[in-house]
Amino acid sequence: MADLKGFDTNILVYAFNADEKEKHKKALGLLEDVYSGKYRGFLSIQNLNELFYIITRKGIKNAKEGGEIVKGILNSDKWVVRGIGKETTILAINLTEANKRHFWDNLITANLILGGVKELYTEDARGFKSDMVMAVNPL
Repeated sequence: MADLKGFDTNILVYAFNADEKEKHKKALGLLEDVYSGKYRGFLSIQNLNELFYIITRKGIKNAKEGGEIVKGILNSDKWVVRGIGKETTILAINLTEANKRHFWDNLITANLILGGVKELYTEDARGFKSDMVMAVNPL
């Protein structure tokens, strides 16, 4: 099985928004790596919900296009999409107590940890804190 690489919502948004050309090109390249089988992409369902909200709210894509993007990822065997259950929520609460980060960020971190992901692609690598997941800014 290919390595799992976590994707933060900001990387996904750049992949579908060509306004910042250099970031778009790099983010799109990361998605191409997923679809070519270089590694499997890992997302929390929260990331996909955020993606749909952001790209439709900002007018990057309309609801139909945004829905096709999200459904395409959900239906692809190149992506692992993990839901949020009791175990994830409890871990996110424990992380929030320990690291004082925003609960919603810790919910994604908890999903990464429980999914066995060791590396997260995010634009916010400096603000990400976890002893179990390494954040990398590929942009």
